[in-house]
Formats: sequence, C-alpha cells, structure tokens
Amino acid sequence: MEQPASESPVLAYATPMAFGNGEYGPWRDGRRLVTTHAMVLPDYCVKCNAPAGGFRLTKSYSWHSPWLYLLTPLYLVIYIIVAAIMRKTATITFGLCRHHRRRRVRAMLIGWAIGLFAIAQFCYGVHLSSIHVRYDRLGGIIASAALLEGLVGGAIGIYLSRTFIVKRIDRQYAWFKGACDDFLNSLPPLR
Repeated sequence: MEQPASESPVLAYATPMAFGNGEYGPWRDGRRLVTTHAMVLPDYCVKCNAPAGGFRLTKSYSWHSPWLYLLTPLYLVIYIIVAAIMRKTATITFGLCRHHRRRRVRAMLIGWAIGLFAIAQFCYGVHLSSIHVRYDRLGGIIASAALLEGLVGGAIGIYLSRTFIVKRIDRQYAWFKGACDDFLNSLPPLR
C-alpha cells in the first residue's frame, strides 16, 4: 500500500522531519524502526499500517547498556544510580488504529483488574488471619497467593499493552522493535 508523503505540507523551518525524502526519519533497519530522540511518526497504525485517523499516542522510552545489569548482584542501589545516570531516552508520537487501540486498552484493563482483585484477596487473607488462630495459616496462603497474582497481573498488563520494545538508543538514534512489516516497508532504509 503506497502512502502519501504527508497529509499536510511540511514546513522545513517549522518541523524537524520530512517524511517524503527520509532525510530526517523515521527509517527502517531490517525489522526495526529507527527514529531520532524526538519523532512524530506518520498517521498510520504502527501495528497494521491502517490509517490511524488522527489518533496519537506519545510515549517516552529509556534504555541503558545491558552490561549495567551485572551491577545488580553487587548492590541494587548502585545499579539504580548508575542506570539513572547512564540511561538515554527517546520520545515518539505514533498512531494506532481503532482495533489496536481497543486491544491496548483491553490489555491494560485486564492487568488492572487482576491487580485490584489481588489487593482485595490480600486484604481478605490478612483479615482471615486476624479473625482466629485456626485460620492463620489459610490467611497467610491466601495473602501470599495474592502477592503472586498481583505481580503476574502487572506483568500481563505491561506485556500485552506495550507497543514498542526499545532495542538500543545512542546519541543520535533510537531502535525499536514492534512495528509491523507493512509500516516498516513504507519507510526508507537507514543509511
């Protein structure tokens, strides 16, 4: 599907990007999307390349070298400080079609629902433990299961609602995984 260069004329003095010639991005690098640190993508869904109809979502992504994870066993606080100093960020604005917006919202709602249920279950477990000594062990099991459910629910919500996975951010560009092949094929290759 061939896309128009831009919905409206691009004013070179007013915007840092010109989608028509690919000089300012975005680009493709194999199956990865490449952007600058601040990028507004064309008005097409990044998941299926359908028109996004003007819907825009702006997200900031952070990345640091995977080597920093080696600091975690030594001392978690040192890792957090070094990762905060060494991280690089990129902010991109992208479109999603109606179908993929619904999927994203549904995934977030499922994650929140599991999390809220886990909170209620934890409170019930604590309450059950405090009622009578006979229910102490059962309440502890219910509360422990609730903590596990909360972690799993949060992970499910985050995993299913994410749009992009940051692969790398350097001084000039950011590489993302998660855009569909049709969307990537509409972009010029990274030189």
